[in-house]
Amino acid sequence: MVAGLETFAKVRALHERTDNPGEKAAAAGRMETLARKAGMTTVEAVSKLDGAPSRPVPGVDWSAFADVFWRAEAATDAADGPEASCQRRGLPIYDPDKVEPWCNVAEHCRQLEWIIPKAHGGRFLTKEERARLKVLTRHYGSVKNSTAGWIESVLARCEAARQSWRDRGRAGVRPDRKATESDIEKVAELVAAAKRREASKLDEPEGQSAAPRNPFEALFNTPEFRAQQAERQRRDAERRVAALAEYGSEDAVFAETEHERALEAACRPLIVRKPIIGGDMDTLLGWDFIGGGDFRPEVREAVAAAYDLPVRPREAWEEWQGWDRIYRDREAFFRDYGFPVWVEARRHVVEELLNEAPARSMNDLRARLSWIDYLKSIDLLGHRPRDDALLATLRADIERMGTRIRDQAASVQNGQGDTSGPVGSPNPGTSNRPVQSGQPRRTNAEKRRDVLALLNLRGFQTAPLTDREIARRAGVSPQTVGNIRRRTHD
Repeated sequence: MVAGLETFAKVRALHERTDNPGEKAAAAGRMETLARKAGMTTVEAVSKLDGAPSRPVPGVDWSAFADVFWRAEAATDAADGPEASCQRRGLPIYDPDKVEPWCNVAEHCRQLEWIIPKAHGGRFLTKEERARLKVLTRHYGSVKNSTAGWIESVLARCEAARQSWRDRGRAGVRPDRKATESDIEKVAELVAAAKRREASKLDEPEGQSAAPRNPFEALFNTPEFRAQQAERQRRDAERRVAALAEYGSEDAVFAETEHERALEAACRPLIVRKPIIGGDMDTLLGWDFIGGGDFRPEVREAVAAAYDLPVRPREAWEEWQGWDRIYRDREAFFRDYGFPVWVEARRHVVEELLNEAPARSMNDLRARLSWIDYLKSIDLLGHRPRDDALLATLRADIERMGTRIRDQAASVQNGQGDTSGPVGSPNPGTSNRPVQSGQPRRTNAEKRRDVLALLNLRGFQTAPLTDREIARRAGVSPQTVGNIRRRTHD
């Protein structure tokens, strides 16, 4: 055996032994790669193997192979070396124009290899190879060139077995035994039945169509569904172009951000694998984003400690929009993309803040309205026609309130605050009726509300008001204003 070509000889033996076209193609490509690493062509490598002596003989200059060894060793560090990272992200398995990641390809091969009967070419992997595929199904990222070549050969063999399984009823002969007289009779019966079906179709009246074999075929082939699919593909294509212009490459789109790395590091001690159909998945102490398990306090503390957690609804909405933008950019390249469980845990906490954090400014109210609009758009609130008008009215009320508060703040800065009366209810139907003295009777709760409204004017780029000014405008004593201010700060 020529040194450095042992692997080439094994692959060559597989190429000569198999009758599967996919395996032959994969083996031929592997032979070409191995020969190139040794500094030869495939023909030269085959001739060296065929003409190599079985043991060293006198008169052979073995020093000539030193350069071959050196070139082969250097090739292992090259980009196309077996131990180098594969430049391909995966293989197309469902759509020729869509590349699935290696973990999905491994899961696809694992299922096909086990489902297809052995008589049709299935269940050809050893126990160790099945275990290797199972490990690859949980590997999110690139693989080595050697692993990619092995997965590709397994996929080719699975596809050939699946085609054989699909054709099992057409030939009428099982692939694991020779044809017998009964097999020939079965083929004749199948041909006769096919002719009878064709003749019956000619007798059917025009306009009468046979029922679809697949119950979902009628749904998936409707013009509306095809139009929706075409529209989604168009949007995905536009988003891919924009993402490539922003990030520079597809790899950069899927590269982990600083926040993703921080969340993974903070949640790593809490990761627990949970078995599911066909494998297992990551959970955080049993919680997963699908809705299984309880969201434990330890998980909440971990995602909050990874980096600063938002406090106000506006900040929570900005972070949520950032995660949503990353998700949509990646989904445009990979339809079935999903965030890791630690990112979903962070989004869960942010969504809680959007639902429950108290609003402290008009921007917080606007952010919460935007969040409600999003929930309505995906029908999580149970959309009703009157909801649109209700939300539009609520948004207009908030904008009108913001304009009024800004006008009041401007009047205070211009020294016109003395002409303004106490802050009251804008709705005449809910305001207190005047008493006999002609002055409205105000409760303590209303006084506190008016003082808080004037204290909150600081959030609209105005100078802070003194306690005496607030007391004059609200119609209370400066001591009351000071008490309310201290309680608010506490």
